[in-house]
Amino acid sequence: MKGALSLSILLLLIVGVLSVEPSLRWTSKSRDWVRVQLMDASTGEAWHLQDSYDLESWRSLAPFEDSDQVLERDRRHSAQRYFRAIKGAMPDPETLLAEARERWETLGWKAYQFDYRETGEFGCRHWRASVKGGDVQSFEGICWEEWAGPVTEPPTIDAIFERIATALASQPHRVVIHYHPTLGYPESGFIDFDERIADEEWSFEIPANHPGAREK
Repeated sequence: MKGALSLSILLLLIVGVLSVEPSLRWTSKSRDWVRVQLMDASTGEAWHLQDSYDLESWRSLAPFEDSDQVLERDRRHSAQRYFRAIKGAMPDPETLLAEARERWETLGWKAYQFDYRETGEFGCRHWRASVKGGDVQSFEGICWEEWAGPVTEPPTIDAIFERIATALASQPHRVVIHYHPTLGYPESGFIDFDERIADEEWSFEIPANHPGAREK
């Protein structure tokens, strides 16, 4: 009887351990980044991290690798930022692109202003553009750091979506793109087309405030 009781207690302890819900914990932080760790997840299970600013619209950020993830502090938003861990594999880049593009197109914005910064094979440049009727009407070059390429006008948000789609179709080596959780436009991105080639990467950012709507 004593042995049976001990076995029952042991089984209860095992069940209790197995039923622990995974949780998120901040393990370290600095002015520019924070490290979040997924605790008590079963070995071999796939999880990914999501964030939100209103607890209604959530976006997938990155898969958990080795149980933790390092995040840059998001200075584009003044609202509180929330995080959660979702069980399952990270959605593929094509799915994330389609979902974000649908959110953006639902807005129907054809006139807006926004800042756009990109780095590529020709260097770095930063514009402030005004879009009307779906086309760039005017733009101002804010910073051109050692830009060696042709002087061209900045892209519209729709053109950035097209460029991302074209890049994904080429099956690049690495893709990291963050879309606005409610408006859908691409906030920042990094695409490494070929790990064997240097300086062919494309990175971009829409800094500061999100595009301001003027008319549909």
